[in-house]
Amino acid sequence: MTIGSAWVLLAVFSPGIDLNGYVALRLSDVSRVKRRGGPDDFVGRALAAPVRFCDRSVHLLEITPRAEGEGRPTKWAFGDIARVDFGGRYEKALALVGGSPLA
Repeated sequence: MTIGSAWVLLAVFSPGIDLNGYVALRLSDVSRVKRRGGPDDFVGRALAAPVRFCDRSVHLLEITPRAEGEGRPTKWAFGDIARVDFGGRYEKALALVGGSPLA
């Protein structure tokens, strides 16, 4: 979530991708960091929030798995979108950590 000069603050998620609190770690006590997951795991997925709909496309504000906005919206043709998920545990957990992408 955030890192300072002496501490790092991390969000803790349950196996069901529910926010289960936070943990603060003193950086001087961290000796090794191991990256887990892959492109289909929670840490490898991303979201997008629709910001404008057109006749044949939608403009999406993309959100990284780190709950950070990608900057400017990108335009996607409806024919290029194969799946739309919303209201699930992943989306809710990411919104809890990152806040509204449109804020």
